[in-house]
Amino acid sequence: GDFYDEMRDYFYLAQLRSQGEDTTEDRQVSGAIPLDEVPDMLRALGYYPSNFDVRDLVHEMSRKDKDHVTFEELVRLYVNYKPVAGVSQAQIEAAFEALGAEQMTGIITASSLISQLKRIGEPLSDQELTKCVEALTGGKLSGKEDFTAATFAAQVLGFGSEEAP
Repeated sequence: GDFYDEMRDYFYLAQLRSQGEDTTEDRQVSGAIPLDEVPDMLRALGYYPSNFDVRDLVHEMSRKDKDHVTFEELVRLYVNYKPVAGVSQAQIEAAFEALGAEQMTGIITASSLISQLKRIGEPLSDQELTKCVEALTGGKLSGKEDFTAATFAAQVLGFGSEEAP
């Protein structure tokens, strides 16, 4: 279908990227992409693996003495690693609770949220976290904003009510 065609297009683009987008030399279409292109391929397809997942995926392929991945292998990796279900509103609420949102109101301030994100989970540098926040919010946070799980899902993640019930 359409998704398969899109996946194949991204695969060909990854082949071109790996050879240098601005090259004037003849292209060598080998039917495989370098292993280091796989995480960006998965992201282009809507799956955003954590750094841990990327390490696991690369380790899996490295154990097979692979430094390149064919299209069929990429499809297999995508199917095996991408979660079947998306993130639910209940999961976002549980994450907010774990990050220290007030129990009665469910509110967490932006500064508290950023502080917790720096402390818990996958390590992000200040620069990486700032870049992520700016990309998600369309600008900088003052730190005084308040979020509930529902407002965060709608305003920051861009989920509609049907996406995060």
